[in-house]
Order: sequence, then C-alpha cells, then structure tokens
Amino acid sequence: MQMTFIGHQSWLIEEGETRILLDPVFEDFIGVSRDKGISIYPPRDIIFDELPSVDAIIISHEHSDHFHLPTLALFKDVPIYISHLMPSCVTKLLERTDFTFHVVPFQKIIEVGELSFTLYHAGQDTVLWESRVSQVYFQSLTDETVVYVAIDALLSEDFVDDVNGQYIDMPNTFVVTNNSQITPKGVIGSLDNCYDVSLNDGPCGISILHEIIIRYVDALPSIKNFIICGGGFTKQYEEYFGAYHFSRQKNLAGLAQYLCPDKYIYGPDPGEIIEISSIEGQKRSVNWINIDEKKIDELENLKKDYAKNPVPNRIRSLTTLNDSVSFDKEKSFVQALNLLSNAILYSEFGKKIFYESINSTKDEHDIFVMVFYLDKSMSQYIAYKLCFESARFIQMSAEEEPFKAANGIEVFMTDYLALIQGYIQIWDLAGIAIQSWYSHGESLLSPIAFLYCWYGEQIQPRLNQIAYQHRWSHFLENEEVV
Repeated sequence: MQMTFIGHQSWLIEEGETRILLDPVFEDFIGVSRDKGISIYPPRDIIFDELPSVDAIIISHEHSDHFHLPTLALFKDVPIYISHLMPSCVTKLLERTDFTFHVVPFQKIIEVGELSFTLYHAGQDTVLWESRVSQVYFQSLTDETVVYVAIDALLSEDFVDDVNGQYIDMPNTFVVTNNSQITPKGVIGSLDNCYDVSLNDGPCGISILHEIIIRYVDALPSIKNFIICGGGFTKQYEEYFGAYHFSRQKNLAGLAQYLCPDKYIYGPDPGEIIEISSIEGQKRSVNWINIDEKKIDELENLKKDYAKNPVPNRIRSLTTLNDSVSFDKEKSFVQALNLLSNAILYSEFGKKIFYESINSTKDEHDIFVMVFYLDKSMSQYIAYKLCFESARFIQMSAEEEPFKAANGIEVFMTDYLALIQGYIQIWDLAGIAIQSWYSHGESLLSPIAFLYCWYGEQIQPRLNQIAYQHRWSHFLENEEVV
C-alpha cells in the first residue's frame, strides 16, 4: 500500500490498481474566494489530466477543507462514501447534484478492489463542531498492510478497543492531523483573545508535537511510525504576513524526529509517495503535483519581513451589501440575535459568563456584547449587550462603552448578515473577519468557539445547505462566491 500526499489533509491511497481519495482538495484556496479566504500551504499545482483513475472517494466530515465542492465536481462519476452522521446539508446537496454516494455505518469493513476501509467515530470528548468526524482505517487486501488516518478529532475509543481486543491489526503507520496554526506576533488566531494576549493559550511547535505524537496515542503506546499532515494553510489579510510558523509539516516533523528518536516521524510535502510497508525508505513523487517553490520563497520572505516589523492585524470584511445580503433589522437580524441569546444561555459559554456576572462588580449587562461595524474603516458601529433578565440582546446607547465589557465579539455587519442568511459559513469568517475577547483563558469556552457550534453545520443545517447550494451554483457559473 502507498499513500500520496496531496496537501493539507488530502490523500490518495493506492494498492495495485485500486485508488481511493480521502478528503480531496485540488484548488489552491478554501472558502469564500481566492483573495479573501484560506490558501493551501505549501502551494502546489495539480495537473488533473495526469491523475490516474480513481475508484472511490471518502469524505470524513462536512467542513469545507474536507468536503470541497469544486474538487468533487471533477469526479462526478466516482462513488463517494460518507458516515451516517454526515449532516443533512451535505447529503441533500449530494442528492440534488446527482452525485453517487453511499452512507456507511461505523466499524463496517468496506472493500473496494484491493483495499478495504473502515470508518471510526471521533473520540467522545471531541469538541462539538468536530464530533461527526470519521477517522479511517485502511487495509491492503493483498499484503494486509494497515494505516490509520486520525482526522481533526480525538482518537476513536472504538478503534482503540478493536485494536486492543485484536479484532483488527495494529496499524503499521499512524497519520495524525496537526490542525493548529502558530500565528506570528500581533496576528490573532481564530480562538485567540484579541484584547489580552496574555490570556491566549495558542500552541507552540513543542506543544503541538506533544499533543499529536505523545498524548494523542496514550492508549496505543506501541505505535512508532507517524505521518504529520494538516495545518497547511495560510489566511489572507490586508497586512499579509506570509505563512504561519510550522505550516510546512516537514519542518514540524523534523523537530519531532529530533525530540523523539525512538519513533519515526515524517511530514510529507504535496506530491510525495509514502510506501506504508517501508515508511523509512526512500520517498518518491508523482508527476501530477508540483510544489511552487517560488511562491514558498515569497511567503517565507514575507514572514521574515513581518517578524522584523510586526503590525497588529484587525479583522477585514469579506462581503459588501448587495441585493442578496440586506440589512432588515425587523426580521432576520433581530430574530438571529434573539435565537443567539437563548442559545448562549443554554451553553457552557453562557454558564461561564452568567456566573461571572454574579461575581462581578460591574453592571451585569456589560458582561457580553456584540459589536457590528458598519463601515470598512471600523469607525462606525452599533453594539448590543446581553440582558440576563430578558434573555435578549438590547442595543447599547451612544454613551455606553462596549469595549469595556468583560466579553465580546467584533464582526462587520455585512458579514454577520451574510452568515445568518446562509451566504457564507462561520468557517469563512474565522481568523479573518471575526474575533472576540474574553475574561478567562479557556479558548474552547470563548465566544468564537460558541459560534462554531451555533452556526456550524450540525446545529444550523438549513443555513449551511443554503451556503453549499450558493457555492455550488457560483462554481458552476465560474464566478466568485460572494
């Protein structure tokens, strides 16, 4: 069995003449558009006409860096396999666009030619927005070589139980996802605290490695061969700072190998072929993926220049008001805020800020606010504060100071309207067009983490169905999404 790394978290798994794609992303960007979204790193060119025929595609979950519509359109005749937990917004779009897809139960062996695969459910303590992820166990039917691809979630307890119970073979190789980004100084990450950087608990290279190479496989300590992928993208800002630190997984794996000499740890570049039966052997590359070394050098130089003169970045707007995205205060906007207030008060984040209000010497109305910018310069805004007595957001007066609140969110009004009307997704805004501040250091209980849950595909399938359909229609028309 061999695996070809396509970039970010995309793989081609091969045995003999059988080929399966896992979470293919062939474009150089993900999300809203090329100049406003997320770019794959390291940058690469894929020559689709030279790609060998593919027998099946597995989509692990619904996020756009895994369920990538422009890439799937290249394979309309190839069957797609998904788990039964895939949100309805995905399955409905696949039905309406005439893709052939199969819904697969977890822990059922599926044979495709000379390969078999088994989907495993994400670990039970995985955060909500990643909790429908399928991790994949691949086995060669020729020589019984085995690889496990752990995707975007905690390790599946069912997989561990099956290995320990000897129902399945221990994998020769373990593919782990580095789904973190190490931001340069002054750059706010998706879940970072934008007003008190001392509270940020963002990862460094060493902490990432400890999580994915040591802590992640505590239950299976005998695993020795690791491949690191994921984390390979950059985000577009007006003050562009180049690539994130350790966006090239080869660099992170090199550090890991130095620190863990008892293991073999590899971080491939796009296009590299890895023989699973002899992972430490010489690597080869396919002729249909080319690394853009010139672009890499440009991004590295940008990163060095930024390090010499860091400029704290602010959020940027992704959208503009048009006929599709309108400000209707009496309908969608107020309704969305009312639903949001109720959802907050039922959430763990809501409990956090409620108890904070009880123990605070401040006016409890100032515990959580939402600031909506009305112009590109961010000089005009309207702000709403969460009122615990009425369980509603109420507009703040001109004399009140929203940025003195203990917790809050900043977003452009047009972007929020586009989100609640289904034209963009929360993932399009994350780390680029929305940020938050909060009085504690728990990033998974931050305002943005709450929005990931509330506006994600699992809780808002209707809105995300609109977003998927909108994106698909514009793709067919060969236009920008927003």
